[in-house]
Amino acid sequence: MTAIRTNRQGPGRRYRFAASMGRIFVGAFVLAVLLFTLIPIVLALLGSLKTNTELTVGATFLPKRWDFSTYARAWNEAHFAIFTWNSIYVSVLSSIGTVAVASMAAYAVGRVAFAGKRLFVAVQTGTMFVALGAITLRPQFDIMVGLHLNTSLAAVIILNISNHAFAFLILLGFMKGGLLDRSEEERRPYVFSELDNRAMVREERYKYIFYSSGEKELYDLDSDPHEMINLAYRESSRDVVDRLHQALALHMMETRNVHTKFNRKVAYAKRLELEEAYRLSLQAKQA
Repeated sequence: MTAIRTNRQGPGRRYRFAASMGRIFVGAFVLAVLLFTLIPIVLALLGSLKTNTELTVGATFLPKRWDFSTYARAWNEAHFAIFTWNSIYVSVLSSIGTVAVASMAAYAVGRVAFAGKRLFVAVQTGTMFVALGAITLRPQFDIMVGLHLNTSLAAVIILNISNHAFAFLILLGFMKGGLLDRSEEERRPYVFSELDNRAMVREERYKYIFYSSGEKELYDLDSDPHEMINLAYRESSRDVVDRLHQALALHMMETRNVHTKFNRKVAYAKRLELEEAYRLSLQAKQA
């Protein structure tokens, strides 16, 4: 017989409602920023198709006659073909060079211990927050003149590659994660998180949430990606709940001194309960 404890789903429902409202506000904000960004671009595109008289008077939003000849004239008379090729050439080579240099630097910093390692990372991070601007333009120009590259696009490419701090920091996190050295079997099967009065463990298919009040939630992410149906109190889900409950207990035992909010008062008692359940399961397996 299948039993569903619907009265135990209150905290999850309140949390999902708050999360839904948060997504609505975030979506409205993103939409407003999108409109604020796109409207000037649309006006510029429409203006490029208008005559000089229409642009001067500004009486119409749409052009009376869609004149695309201005693009052909700009392409031929203003040498936009050369500018376009230069842009593609510089951006492609700059991207390739930045990835190559940043990945090698991130691998060395992430995998090798050497003196000044923390200082190097701090300097790389600091360059992202300090706008040197015109202070570095003159030294950069002098360097390129000294290399006889001041009349070549190579100077722009080299300077773009040297500004690789952002790519370096992103790749550093990847290199330090050790994913390159792990086989599929060695990678962690679970993902954990703790927030205020609840803790969560997730695997490829299921997501299990345990509240400090004792409430439980279990969701099948394959058939219920929006987490609407709580399976925690169904008889058919008992084995899954027990397995994820024990995994969460083991994680809490290993991180007892790290997560402080879940350690307080009732939450701490529930943590001890989880740990005891895990110990009992180990004893049962050994018997």
